[in-house]
Amino acid sequence: MTDEEQYSKVVGELRGAAARFKTGQRIYDEIVGFRDEVLARYRPIFSSDHIPILTKEEFTSFLYSENNHHWSGLHRKGLGAAEDMNTLRQALALLLDENSPLQERFPKALDRVTGLGKGIATAILTVAYSDQYGVWNNTSEAALRQLSLWPDFERGADIGKRYAKINDLLARLAADLEMDFWTLDTFWWSILEPIPPISETTSTPSPLVESGGRFALERQLEEFLLENWERTPLAQEWVVFST
Repeated sequence: MTDEEQYSKVVGELRGAAARFKTGQRIYDEIVGFRDEVLARYRPIFSSDHIPILTKEEFTSFLYSENNHHWSGLHRKGLGAAEDMNTLRQALALLLDENSPLQERFPKALDRVTGLGKGIATAILTVAYSDQYGVWNNTSEAALRQLSLWPDFERGADIGKRYAKINDLLARLAADLEMDFWTLDTFWWSILEPIPPISETTSTPSPLVESGGRFALERQLEEFLLENWERTPLAQEWVVFST
């Protein structure tokens, strides 16, 4: 099967799941339902005009799920990035500079400051330019790998070239599934945590999910849990210990 055949096959399957991904579905309501509110609050903060006066409080507030209503693990590394706000402002100004090619500015921005990883950087890009950039984090990568859509990269491709290629794929998927990037990033949860079938008599597992959504690699499961801990039932009784 060619890459295009695989893509067409998967998109056909995804459209069925996408049709059920709407208001009233738990994950949709918890994340997509807050999209406009979050964009209205943080898009001005992450605008090129505001970055030179961005405060530590503004940046760190975005890192917490109770404010961004989408990503729950950003603060674990992101708080460290805010220790040097001058350097962080320089990195964000570079990241958000549309006059520079994405594949060039992306790695330069991440190299400027410790703690500004791909998950935080692409979340900020999605908020700042919600019709241009998608999110690359452990969740989206796990979903793309599970769907056999993870792209092949040229030998030696740096993180900028990889993200540019991933973003092209995310843009194509968003268009074909008729979703914006925010909703697409939420949609991966419905793939990794499947929506129950419409008919309770249907026992055949979805072809999009392996054995009820289990990850093939233990490492992916660990990273997924760390990144999304607050959204799991375990978070009600346990906390993640870090030094």
